[in-house]
Amino acid sequence: FHTLRHTSCSRLAQAGVDILAIAEHAGHRSLSMTRRYSHLCIKGRANTINSVFA
Repeated sequence: FHTLRHTSCSRLAQAGVDILAIAEHAGHRSLSMTRRYSHLCIKGRANTINSVFA
């Protein structure tokens, strides 16, 4: 079950979904929990940062 939650939150984050929307979707009361579940890979973070400054 936890693997599915991690995957769901991670994929939503990688798709650019706002962290508040992910938290609501997952039923998290704190953003720290959402951050834990929506970890991004290093390449994903780099792509996100590059897309902002491109």
